[in-house]
Formats: sequence, C-alpha cells, structure tokens
Amino acid sequence: MLRALALRIPLPLALPLLISVLMLCSVSAQLVLFYAHAYRAVRNLAEQNLLQVHERIADRMRDYFQIAERVSHVSRETIEMGHWDRHDLASWRGAFYEQVRGFDTISAIVWGDVFGGAVWIMRYPGQQGYSFSIRMPSVDPKAYEYRLLDDGQAADPPTAVFDYDPRSRPWYQAALAAQAPVWGDIYSWVLPTATTPVLGVPFVVPVYGNSGEMLGVFDVEFSLHDLSRFLGTLTIGRTGVAYVMDQHGLLVATSTDVPVVDPASGNRIRASASNQPLIAASAADIGGRFAGRGNMPARVSSIIDVNGEKVMLMAAPFSRAGNLRWLSVTLVPVDDFVGPIKTLRTQGISIAIIMVVASLWLGVMVALFVARPIVKLSNHVRHIGQGNLDDEITLTGSPEFVRLSSAINAMTDGLRDRLKLRQSLALAMEVQQRLLPAWSPIVPGLEIAGHSEYCDETGGDYFDYLEVGDQPLDTAVIAVGDVSGHGIDAAMIMASARGILRSRARDAGSLSDLLRHMNRQITADVGSGRFMTMVLLEISAHRRVLRWACAGHREPLLWEAGLDEFTELKGAGIPLGVVADTDYQEYQFAGLRAGQILVLATDGLWEAMNPAGEKFGLPRLFELVRDNAHLPAVQIRDRIVAAEQAFRAGKPQSDDITFVIIRVSMGGVA
Repeated sequence: MLRALALRIPLPLALPLLISVLMLCSVSAQLVLFYAHAYRAVRNLAEQNLLQVHERIADRMRDYFQIAERVSHVSRETIEMGHWDRHDLASWRGAFYEQVRGFDTISAIVWGDVFGGAVWIMRYPGQQGYSFSIRMPSVDPKAYEYRLLDDGQAADPPTAVFDYDPRSRPWYQAALAAQAPVWGDIYSWVLPTATTPVLGVPFVVPVYGNSGEMLGVFDVEFSLHDLSRFLGTLTIGRTGVAYVMDQHGLLVATSTDVPVVDPASGNRIRASASNQPLIAASAADIGGRFAGRGNMPARVSSIIDVNGEKVMLMAAPFSRAGNLRWLSVTLVPVDDFVGPIKTLRTQGISIAIIMVVASLWLGVMVALFVARPIVKLSNHVRHIGQGNLDDEITLTGSPEFVRLSSAINAMTDGLRDRLKLRQSLALAMEVQQRLLPAWSPIVPGLEIAGHSEYCDETGGDYFDYLEVGDQPLDTAVIAVGDVSGHGIDAAMIMASARGILRSRARDAGSLSDLLRHMNRQITADVGSGRFMTMVLLEISAHRRVLRWACAGHREPLLWEAGLDEFTELKGAGIPLGVVADTDYQEYQFAGLRAGQILVLATDGLWEAMNPAGEKFGLPRLFELVRDNAHLPAVQIRDRIVAAEQAFRAGKPQSDDITFVIIRVSMGGVA
C-alpha cells in the first residue's frame, strides 16, 4: 500500500521530499558520528594531557628531593672526613657556591654547628645571584650577609647584619629530633631583606665525629616559590591549574598567582580556603581522602562540579623520608577541550538545516531537469564514494544546478577536512606512544645512557629506568623490550607493557617476579600472534653485584677492560605473551669492576643494513664500544648512533633501534 501511495506522488513533490529526507539523515548521522568520535578522542587527549603534566610534576619534584638528598649525603661525608675545616667556616664559601651553581633546584645550603656557628649560601626567590652569610660566635655574635660576585667572592660591605642562631631554627631541631637524615617540615626562612614570608623545605643530615659526638647539622633546601614558578610554566588546557598541598591540607605551591602564605599573619593558607575557585573546590573534594592517612592513596581521576561547570581532576601522592606527604593536583575545565567540538556541532546543525531547506527548492528544479544533470551528479557522487575527493562538478542549465554543484563541492571540501582531522588524531596517537624516559638516572658509580629510534611513526621497542619497591639509591633497574612487528598495534602493546611493568615495579620483588607478572598480563590481554621480548637488569656499583632476567631477549653484553673482550651473560627465557604459566630465572654476576661496560639492545641495532645489503653486525658494535670505552656513557651512546646512521648511508630503517649503555665509573667501585 505504501508503494502504491508513493507511486501516486508527483515527481516534482516526491523528489524534493526524498532529497530533503536523505540529506537530513545523512548530515545528521555524520554530525552524530563526528561529535561522538571527536568528543571521545578529545576527552582521551585531555586525560593524556593531565597524565603527562602529572608525570612532569612528579619528575620535577623527584629532582628537587633526590638532588638535595644526594648533595647532603656527599657533603656529610666530606665534613666527617675532615676535608672542610670546621674552625674556618669562611673557607666553605667556594665549595658551597659550586654546589648551588651546579644544581638549579637547590635554593640554599646551610651548615650549623653545636656551638652556634653557621655558614650558608642562598638564592633569594625571584632574584638573580646568590648571597653568602656567616656567623662565628667566637668572633662576633651577629650574622653577616654578603652579596656574591660572579666569581664566588663576597662583596664588601655586608648587605645585612642580624641576630641568628642555627640551633633554634626548625631545620636544626628536625635533625635533633630524628637523629637521622630526614625531610623537615615547611618553615619560613630568615631573610633580612624580604618583606613577605618565604617558605622552604629542608633536607637535614646530622653530622657526627669519630667518637660519635654530634658536630652539627647539614641542610639543603629548595623554596616553594621555585616549585610554584615551575608549575606556572605548565600548559594545562586553556584555563587549567595545578597545585600541591601537604597532608594537613595546606598549600605548598600553585601554578597561579594566588598566595600560599597570608602576607599579614605569615600563616600558610589551606587549599580549601584558597580564593582560586578550582583549587578550593577540588581541595574540599579530595583533601578529606588524603589528609591524615597513614597510607598514601593511589592516583585518582574524576569529574567534579565547580559553580555549575564540569572540571577534570587528577591527583597523585608524593612522599619522601620522614613525615613528608604531598598531593599534586591538576584541574582543567572540560570545556577547555570539548568547547570547540560543541561549537562545531552547533554550526553543523545550522548547516544541516540550511542544506535541508535548500534541498526542497533544489529538488523542484531537479524534477524539471531529471535526465542529464542527475546522471552527471550520480556519477560524481559515485566517484566521491570511491575516495576521489579532488574532482569538482559543474552543473549547467539553471542557477539551481550551479548552486547544487557548489554545495556538492563544499561537501567534498568538508570530507577532505574530516580526513585531515583523522590524520591529526593519528598524530595524537603517536604523541601518546612517547613514553620513553627523557633523561638518565643519577646512580653513584654508574653512568647510564639510552637511545631509541623508531622506523615508523610508532614502534614497539621500549626501554625504561625503574624504581622497584624499596630499591636503594645506589641501585639502578633497567628494562629493554621489543614487541614483534611494527605500527600502532605494536605501540599499544608496548604502552600496555610499560604500564604493567611500572605498576608492578612499585612493589618489592625479584626481577623474575616482574617478568612472571608481565607475562600473565600480556598473555591475557594480547592473545595469540603477538609477543614481546624483554630483559630486566639490576646493577649496584656500590655492592658490585649485577642481576638480570630475560624473556626471549638478547642477554646483556659485558665488556671487560682488562680482558679486552665481550662476554654474553647467559640466561635466555620464553618471550612474554607466548605461554601464560612461564617461570623465569634470575641470574647474578658478582664480579663488577670499574671500567666495565654493559650493553642492552634490541636486534634492530646489529641488524641495520646499508644500501649494499650488509648488516651492521655485533663485531662492529663491539669495536665501537672497545674504542670508546674510556669515554662517558653518553658519548659512547652518541658514537654508536652516529656510526649506525653513517653505516646506513641514508637507507631507511627496517626495524626499531633501542639500546642502553651502562658504564661502571672509576668513582663507583674499587
């Protein structure tokens, strides 16, 4: 009956109605699909942006804390061995000056002895240069502050003279209470020339004499102003903010210009009482779950409502020795990312309405000129469906046909723009795969340098520097892996493996335990047809011990300076993702000596080929390491990269290339 009714409708009416309905359905479906995919993609990119910001914040704070701890420990040993004259504190100025200049994360280095003597160098927040202060109670009860010249000399006359006793300062008291190296509480600095309170975080180390008597306290600090300044350099959407608060809910640093200290009272400000709405609302939401807990909560991500606006929130804990527990929080309004998509949706609806209305009129004209223009239009639309978006159509005979051809050409332009958008999303996927470490860890007695280069936009090679459970500071754990194949699927497996490995590495355990855990997860997630090889290596120059475990990967290569030869440390295993219930064995080498070099690599390095079809080969790699063994690890890495690229002579890579050079330095072991 419907078919019979349709046959009775006049063509001048049926064609406009049919074209209008089809146009409405087509444009609506495209708009719905476009908005759904674009919204999901933008949300994912927003979460990745927050995650990358969090990783940058964590890395920066880790630099602040680790550098302060290492400088403190080295300085304590220097004092205890008598290399610095405790009776001539003025002679310490040069050593202190070199330390603060060498590390831009350090704001102050302070020494206070049990007799009230003190010496320190400080970089005032927001100012250029350094100041040197000294108190020698046997000479003068006052403390004197001098401006330091570029060569480290103190300029006369002093810029300030004031009362000061290090034994009464919070950092000194923290060391007395702990009787061990510890991070003290945030406190206000003594700044004679400052008009507003300046907060610092001290890492204090008590120093003892040969008979066990306490000599004094060594203190390395950084200012919260420096941390706030770093947060202010981060890009978090268009209007997002980042801040750090402690376990008491008090602000530590922010990316905005809101204060963390009340200028009038000098008291620190609670995050929930901040005059920045995003900070106050988020602190009220998550602060209760963080403050006062004995165990740190895991990283959380959620959507909160701030004055009727949806805001993405991500928070992660950070803790160090002592009672230091902080929470870093990033916030960005959802509209910072999806606002443009909503605007496009509104514009698309408006365009769809205009196109439907226009199609009613165009349909009438089409009904009058059915034959030739329709055939030509049908052929052109078929070409578009086949992917030919470069041709244009020009319909003649009436102004309506001309306008219709212009509309079709405009639609083709829109499709080309959509393809460009898909390419942009592919580039965003490439950015998500950049999960390799940006710099090498600082480990006493070791020099570590890594390199990775993909043959396609994305790859499956992977290397990482891990923090495993209660790993001591003198130990490095390195991972090198290779996913079979190339492309986005290999990159996704690599990213998944990295997440599994880093998540599991937080808990203490053996290298074989890590491989067993990863193998179970990858086998369950990836399925058949894909696998990943990996080698995990733990090395301590101080203890002169090397441990490793392999999952189908090339074992570590060890170069011995005295023997002038390479040794392949045996210990193969089944690749990850092949058999779920696989046990991996852990191996140990206890003959670590200064000058030894370890090479962890994927097969793309020695299988690289030149235009003649010749492989780079292991012998050439061994020769490069032997000839450059006297150089630091970074230079050895660069020499290998340069040699491999010169060997290929412009021939494209056929496989990903990843390797890590580990050199046992002369200062590491005897």
